Amino acid sequence: MTNWVETVGHRRGFLQFRWQRVSRQLTEADGPTVELVNFDAIPAKLPYLEHNKISEDDWRSRIALRQRQIAARMLG
Repeated sequence: MTNWVETVGHRRGFLQFRWQRVSRQLTEADGPTVELVNFDAIPAKLPYLEHNKISEDDWRSRIALRQRQIAARMLG
């Protein structure tokens, strides 16, 4: 699935979210939230799943591109 949180093999990590220029104090209701679902339940939870499928080759290409971009940003 595109735009999926990908761990690339790491068991732990951090997610960082930013809200900029909000006009009020944020509350817990503003999110984010997480819900763990069984693999078989994913289609029922993601209404646009069919439009967001990605092949393994395309996924690997996206991860490789992301790694190159991060390296370029960090290492110049």
